[in-house]
Amino acid sequence: MRTKAVGSPASPDASPTEPDEDETPQPLQEAFDLIAALSTEFNELRLELWRHQSEDASEASSPPAAADLLDRLGDALTETKQMVGRLRRDRRSLRNQNAQLEREVERL
Repeated sequence: MRTKAVGSPASPDASPTEPDEDETPQPLQEAFDLIAALSTEFNELRLELWRHQSEDASEASSPPAAADLLDRLGDALTETKQMVGRLRRDRRSLRNQNAQLEREVERL
């Protein structure tokens, strides 16, 4: 978290300490990294489940609770990835709008 020292003057021409345009903010990048790790774990769990199901073909008549749970987890991960993508696009759009407003203010 960035804090401004009390009593320090804000320079009107000081550039904001925003990350580069293509750089993802740390919390968003951490969320994306977590999603990637969870996706990897999800894929490993799914493979493990398939191995057990193929070994225990006689139990195929039992309800596939684990498979349903993994499917729901997969859906949640997909939705989360899509949400992070939307957040990135929204952030880019807001930065563009902000830059346009700053240019208009300077022009006025």
